[in-house]
Amino acid sequence: MSDLAFYAIVISSSFFALTSLPQVFKPLEMGPKMYMTKLTSDKKALSQLTSLSLMWPVSVMQLCAVSIVGAFFGLTAPFVAVVAAFFATQLITFPTYVWGSAGEYIGMNKQMVIPQIAVMGSVLGMLVYSLFGELEAMPDEPLSLNAKIMIGFNSFYVLANLPGIFAPAFLGSQYFPGAFPKEKYAAAQMTLMMRGLSIFNTFGPLTGLVAILSTSDLFPVACAFLPFNFLCAAQLGPQFCAQFGAILRAILTPIAAPQLHDPLRVVHQGRRRDGRGRQRDALLAAVPGHRARHHHHDRPRRDVKPAEEPGATVA
Repeated sequence: MSDLAFYAIVISSSFFALTSLPQVFKPLEMGPKMYMTKLTSDKKALSQLTSLSLMWPVSVMQLCAVSIVGAFFGLTAPFVAVVAAFFATQLITFPTYVWGSAGEYIGMNKQMVIPQIAVMGSVLGMLVYSLFGELEAMPDEPLSLNAKIMIGFNSFYVLANLPGIFAPAFLGSQYFPGAFPKEKYAAAQMTLMMRGLSIFNTFGPLTGLVAILSTSDLFPVACAFLPFNFLCAAQLGPQFCAQFGAILRAILTPIAAPQLHDPLRVVHQGRRRDGRGRQRDALLAAVPGHRARHHHHDRPRRDVKPAEEPGATVA
């Protein structure tokens, strides 16, 4: 059963990540224009749709990356249940825009959409079936400080995006205050994009949160979701990127190099004169960007003459 869940998650995540990749380079053409046959002609709405379309593939690939890493490093029953809940949410909300009343103002391209709905339904069936088999439970281990930071980071994103699943127009008005479209076609299409983004931006961090709780190896999980958050933050300006990069460095360094983290913490408790100065310098020299310093207790004292060799005579 675990093999079925593993291959279902890895193959479906790889498929959806690859199909969303072209939208990074042509967000509007490979997104709304390809899937919506009744695309609005309002220039302001098209600009807003383009902004959301640029965020869409990043959110999709983040969820896919976290799902694949979780399948390799933390394939537990709660993790599989969260991934299954994502596909269930997609199958509950998405078809309403294809066959429901909202589809009148969207005009979904059924030739593009129906195969994806069939794939999601098949994956959901395999995941639900695997939940009745033998899957590992979450490890009962104390959480490290780094794990708690990452859990808090993901929890914030879950809470920030969860309302958009139930009230996408409200969340859209927060993204575009006073500028959310009122025309029926533009409003319906923006609502679809906002709800889809809210689903991905809720289940992406939620999947990462469960993956953190399901494995003791945090570094692959951090590498799966943090870079995509950095890509989204890059749209906010270079100063914010620099600050976000500092946060990334602070989180990843102790995870990637625990053998350096603990000795450095002990060494920095105070300067010791018991011959450990060189040990400290050797450890610090291994840290990128560190500049070696010479301390006063490492230099030979000028007021002490060198020891004379036995049997030497003074001229």
